[in-house]
Parts: sequence; C-alpha cells; structure tokens
Amino acid sequence: MRFVRFRTRRRTRLASRAAERALRTLFYRFRYGDAAPRAFELLTVDPDRIQHVVYPSLHYFFDHVHLWNTYVEGGDWDRRYRDEVVFTRNAENASVTELTNWIFYRSMLDHFADGVPWTDTDWYRRVASEGGLDHQVDYGDVERMEERLAETDELYEFVEADGYKRQATLRDDDAAPFETTRAPDPEYHEIVVNVGRDGELIFEEGRHRLAVVKALDVECIPVRVLVRHERWQELRHEVATATDPSDLSERARAHLDHPDVRPIVPDWASRRQ
Repeated sequence: MRFVRFRTRRRTRLASRAAERALRTLFYRFRYGDAAPRAFELLTVDPDRIQHVVYPSLHYFFDHVHLWNTYVEGGDWDRRYRDEVVFTRNAENASVTELTNWIFYRSMLDHFADGVPWTDTDWYRRVASEGGLDHQVDYGDVERMEERLAETDELYEFVEADGYKRQATLRDDDAAPFETTRAPDPEYHEIVVNVGRDGELIFEEGRHRLAVVKALDVECIPVRVLVRHERWQELRHEVATATDPSDLSERARAHLDHPDVRPIVPDWASRRQ
C-alpha cells in the first residue's frame, strides 16, 4: 500500500512539473519566438568555457527556479564577483567566483591531476573535520563521502576509457558509474550551467562530472541551461529575428559563434558562407 501511495504521489508530482514546463515553454515561445528557451535542450560546449561557479546555486537562490525547467532572470547575479575561497556554496546573495576558488573543485583537480590522495585534499579534510555536511546527501558523513569519492574515481576511469557520453546513452548501460534516478528525461542529469549577460557559462550542477571532464581535457560535452540572464536572452532574440547580418548590433555579431547562439542563427548565415 505504501508503494502504491508513493507511486501515485510521484506521478502527480511529475505531472505537475510537466504542466509547469509546458506553460513556461508557451510563454517563452510567445515572447521570444524561435529564440525561446526550452527545458532539457542540450548545448555542446568546450568545458574550458566554464570557468566560474555561482553560489548559492540559482535553484536555491530564486524560490521559483527548479532544476527540471529553464528560466530567464534579470538582476546582478552574474556580475557580483568575489575573489574568495568557497567551501559549501552557501551565501545570502548570489555571487560568482572562479572555479579554482571552490575547495571541492580544487580538491578534485589535486587528486586527478596531481595524484593527491583523497584523504589529503582540502575537501576531504574539511568535510571530515565537520563530521559530514547535513545539507549534502553525498557528503552527510565520512563513510558516505568515501563511497562518493570512490565512485568519482570509477567515473574518471570510465570517461578516460570510453569517453564522455550523454545521459540518454548511459541510461541502460550497466557498466556506467553513478547510478541515477529514472527521471522521465535523461537530460535532467546532464551538467547544468547558467548563462550570464555577456554569454559567460557559469556552473550550476553536476560538479563531479565537470571536474572529471576538465581533469581529462575532454574537448566537448553536452550541457543544459537552467537560467539565462535576460540581457543575454534579448541578444538571442535579436539574432533569431534578424533578416540580415546588417540588422545586428555589434554585440550580437560578436556572439554568433557562441554555443547558445549557433543553434538559432537564421539561414542567412549559411547562405553567406
């Protein structure tokens, strides 16, 4: 009986999310036309383009933002830069810092690039000294942390041997590390980024995978966008509605090769090549 109630609640929750996604998609389609953001649409990007992390994550900072959708938001969340060391990504106001300032990411690179044992990394020592992190399931205690880090080693070896694969491909691969929940859309589990007003890709979710692909110098990966800054979305709309390159502002022309713009560039771009 409990299982039936759980399944019913899960179906209701998924249906509610799907309805909200559909409504937001319709709204964006009406407002932005061919440049409308779509949930779970994937971009192919060079991981080297992802150099910053926002803290807290925007799906915690904005009450209405959820990982199973995509959004356009204004504000200065992409401009509030802080050159400071970050441990848990907890903060009152959304701020941005370099990935190398994030103890988790830095410890991953120390381990994979320099061979530092997990137990000697700053991340391990900090989490262990606090007896685990209450707000992070993967690092709730030292035992769980060690399990997760062992899984990350497996992920590294898997990607090194077989290359980085999309979640849709991995879904039925029994050899794939990191067992994930059976979300209706496998793209839900891809690395998630946000896009700032000038097109900068800012990390949001999928930290273990991002660290691994950067350590292995993977050339390109699929990502999905959670939040686009409204000024960046206006640029996308400008490009998508242009009938000729001369219609574009200098700022828009400078971003025609951006991975979040290339898919919506009108046909005139190919005709001019």
